[in-house]
This record gives sequence, C-alpha cells and structure tokens, in this order.
Amino acid sequence: MKKHEPTEYDLQAQRFIEKTGLKIRKVYCGHGPYFDGDKESRARWEITIERADHRPITFMFGASSVKFRKDPPTDYTILSCVEKHDPGTFDDFCAEYGYDNDSIKARETYFAVQKQWSGIRGLFNNDELAELQEIN
Repeated sequence: MKKHEPTEYDLQAQRFIEKTGLKIRKVYCGHGPYFDGDKESRARWEITIERADHRPITFMFGASSVKFRKDPPTDYTILSCVEKHDPGTFDDFCAEYGYDNDSIKARETYFAVQKQWSGIRGLFNNDELAELQEIN
C-alpha cells in the first residue's frame, strides 16, 4: 500500500487526535453498496473512535467508489466526515439536506445521523467540539 505524503489537513487531524488522546480503529468490511442507490461497490469500513474515560462510538464508513481499493480512510477523512453538528428535529434535518419528511428512508438516515452526533457529542467538551468542527 502506497503511503501518501501528509497534507496540512492530515496534520491538523493528527494534532487533534494527539491533543484529545483519540484512537481510531478501521476494520475493512468488504466491498459493496453503501448508499441507497449505489450502482458501484465501494470499500466499507467499520470505524471506532475511542477516548479514555468516554464511551466509544462505532459506525460504518463508505470510502471512495474506486473499484477494488482497500486503502483505509485517513484519520482526516474520518474526522472531516463525522457529524459535528446537532441535526435538530427531523423536519429541520429534511429541510437542511433536501429529504422528504414523509420518507421512511429519510427517517432512518436521520436516526443514524442523530446517533452519530450523540456519540461525538459524548466524546468532546464544547471547546474540543469547536476545534473538531474546524476539521473539514
């Protein structure tokens, strides 16, 4: 596996990880559809973010749809993609992201985003969360 030269974004994520004592585990779960309507397979990863004295969070992550690549997502990619803002009510969420508020799939997506937000919120204090929000 070819290692890429760290970018400033990678270094920003690394500094945050070191400052907060995070551990990010990435487990390859195979290639397949990730999003509803995916026509191509993508690498799917189970991501666990851990921190001492906090409850870890685990979620699925769909990487690039480039066929047959098994390169794990970078820490920066993961931290830039996690939910860093309260999704609000279901109606707020649908309005913000263009979902139909009469859709079962939209409701399932909302609950998944809400669950991830709750886990992220439990890992960080307000100052750390503001710093995490800068990783994008």
